[in-house]
Amino acid sequence: MLFVGSPGTGKTECGRIIAKIMSEEGQSNGSFLLVSRKDIIGKFVGHTAPMISNLFQKTRNGVLFVDEAGFFLQDSDRSFTSEAIKEFVRHMEMYRDVTVIFALYPGEVEAWLSLDAGLASRIGRIVKFEDYTQDELFVIGKEMCEERGYVMGNELLASSIHNFCNT
Repeated sequence: MLFVGSPGTGKTECGRIIAKIMSEEGQSNGSFLLVSRKDIIGKFVGHTAPMISNLFQKTRNGVLFVDEAGFFLQDSDRSFTSEAIKEFVRHMEMYRDVTVIFALYPGEVEAWLSLDAGLASRIGRIVKFEDYTQDELFVIGKEMCEERGYVMGNELLASSIHNFCNT
């Protein structure tokens, strides 16, 4: 899967929820492994492939979540991204019990999908995460306060979200 959205729109949290749901439905062991560039791209020739293999072994029958996967677009001789892409394609084919979710920002999707036809063909779903509205952020903030035992003041609760966010 490909999760596309701005920072803070809930991509990682939804990945965790997917792992939990898959476990509850008996489709996985419920494991969720969050990784980033440092977990995937080696520092020396020959390091990237074993790093990726290790990630897939750790995540057997679970969810492997690649956060900020736009780093694959940073292609240079020293970044080893081409090797990483090839290894992901190979491992996604070999280990079909691993659900891989790549998280991207909206402006990166087309370029990312064009990196490798094999990688693009293995993306079964693209899920877009919209930015929150001011009203939604207010409700989220109110719920977070309540969960932590805080109470918003009457003045704040009585004011409109527009007035609150623009003062």
